Amino acid sequence: NEMEAKRVGSFLFWNIKGDLNNGGITKPDLEPYVSADDLDLAFAMLDIDGDGSADLKECVEAVQSIYKERKNLSNTLRDARNITKTLENLIGIIIHVVWIFLYLLIFQADVANIWVSFSGIILGFSFIFSRTVAEMFDNVVFLFGTHPYAIGDLLHVNNEQMTVEEITLNFTCMMTSSNR
Repeated sequence: NEMEAKRVGSFLFWNIKGDLNNGGITKPDLEPYVSADDLDLAFAMLDIDGDGSADLKECVEAVQSIYKERKNLSNTLRDARNITKTLENLIGIIIHVVWIFLYLLIFQADVANIWVSFSGIILGFSFIFSRTVAEMFDNVVFLFGTHPYAIGDLLHVNNEQMTVEEITLNFTCMMTSSNR
């Protein structure tokens, strides 16, 4: 949780800081812990204001931002799994229907009459649910094709800033700054 992220940031600061009299962590303090290739990137992540020294507040903020990014990534993956599961179930139903008709052919059932009855039901459902199926297809293309935003992104909608909280196949949950 966020309190643990604050504790980890504080722990990081006090255990990496080389000189206790110095006000913050400097780049040489990180050298024993980070490879030379990643040293500049790691220090830039900790030194938020770019003054060459990362104080306690900056370390805590850096760890909290990493925590928030990982939390948002986890939520995005969870929502993508849910959407994929819904699509998997829908495709599974279609495949099962095809196999049922193949089984009927194998057992020499009157597939033509069964197909006429079944297609009549499908035609009725297509009038009832055609708009819903079209919206689902549009949503799948929107989510997996264009993918304009992810969980944790800040969006500006109707002159109000909102944070994306949850993405599903049919809707997106957003939270305003006033927690609406």
